[in-house]
Amino acid sequence: MVDEKMLEYEEYIFKKERIKKEARQNELKYFAIFGAMITELFELQIECIKCKKKIAYCQKKENAGQVAEGRELDEYIENITATYYEQLDNMYKLCGGIGVVCEENQEEIKRLYYKIAKVIHPDLNPMLFDNKEIVELWCKTSRAYKNNDIASLRECEEALMIFLAKNDIGDVSININDIDEKIDAIKKEIADIVSTAPYNYIEVLSDAVALEEKRQYFVGEIKATREYLEYLQQVLGQHTILWVNKDE
Repeated sequence: MVDEKMLEYEEYIFKKERIKKEARQNELKYFAIFGAMITELFELQIECIKCKKKIAYCQKKENAGQVAEGRELDEYIENITATYYEQLDNMYKLCGGIGVVCEENQEEIKRLYYKIAKVIHPDLNPMLFDNKEIVELWCKTSRAYKNNDIASLRECEEALMIFLAKNDIGDVSININDIDEKIDAIKKEIADIVSTAPYNYIEVLSDAVALEEKRQYFVGEIKATREYLEYLQQVLGQHTILWVNKDE
């Protein structure tokens, strides 16, 4: 008979995995609705940052009695904004809503994942992770679960059955040290996830009024940021000559 504390630990492990997946689904749905506005706003914000950095750079050169060289300035700005453009690229990927699945498929994904995880989840059965085959199988399972890949999860299920049969493994004995502390740690993780984005996007997604308020928020932010960018571009225009290439 499985120890009740072990069952509780297992329950919280799977609950954490479930809400992490729900958070991902909420994020995808949120970006499917607001993604175009979010990316437009972020692009404008990047342009504002670029303008401000260019203005500061040119002013610094001017104060030193120097002329900013165009290619040097371009490289400087490119290095500063590289990370922002990586973030923007990730936003574009989210906008497609890729990975959102229907409820029926979601139930099948959950069933397959839980069946495999009950046997080889590293928190539940760490002794199996001395086996390279299990490590690879778990990585594939986790990746398939995250990406809602039913076909790959079915392959993982079959691979697990083959592994268990090949190694003559039946009922797996599980022993977890410091289980109470681990349960408390998972409870804290769960509380943190459900109280923050993207999990709490559901508060907007499930409320028509909140959806419209959020849409109006983005409209207002885009308008204000565009106006600010126009102002910065005017200021930058006063320094244009300072970042012309010296060789031109």
